[in-house]
Amino acid sequence: MSANSALRVKLYQQTACYKKPMAQKAKETYPLPPYSTVKGFLHYVLGANELIPMEISIQGTHEGKLFDLQTHHFYKSKEVTTMPMHVHMLKEISLIFHVRAEQGVLEQLQTALENINEAPSLGRREDLAVIEDVKLVTLNERHTKEIITLKNDLYIPRHCIVDRLDYMNYKGISYRLNTVYQVKQGIRTWETVQTQYFRKGEGLNSPQYMEDENGHIVFFHAL
Repeated sequence: MSANSALRVKLYQQTACYKKPMAQKAKETYPLPPYSTVKGFLHYVLGANELIPMEISIQGTHEGKLFDLQTHHFYKSKEVTTMPMHVHMLKEISLIFHVRAEQGVLEQLQTALENINEAPSLGRREDLAVIEDVKLVTLNERHTKEIITLKNDLYIPRHCIVDRLDYMNYKGISYRLNTVYQVKQGIRTWETVQTQYFRKGEGLNSPQYMEDENGHIVFFHAL
């Protein structure tokens, strides 16, 4: 695995809901897809039936939210009940993923994404994604004493913050995101990572970080 190269994937979605698993009375959405969703998307594209080691960075933008009202059915014994439920959706979504893995995996993923013959889903089954660009990029490590202004919304894993950022001098929104799972006694048990979500235009005080050749800041989490 090369530390200085990654596959950059740009996608567009008209609408999507990246459902928060603990939301009960409404289907609330994360502002960006969590690591588990992106991991599942990439493994689906690869046709993988086992976990492939990779590191992922997630960033993007959206233009607002929509709220839909759907009827959900609940089955218990022989009874079926229904309940209206609000669904929160993002609209006009642009996403950028950076993926770092073994060179052969990156080449296979690039080929699969460039030759995909269907609109893949990212989020719910109906949340179709358009692959806009796939490119192998070079990553460069930067050192600065200046405040970094974010070009996109961005997830930064907490371990990167502890290592590289002045922890007391930023805001961000804290999320514990699902990453990978193991099946124990027929039940999925998820591993999670504590993550901070930063919005486009916010400033980071990071003396050391990585960016690609187009200036996109990258913070990886390993899966």
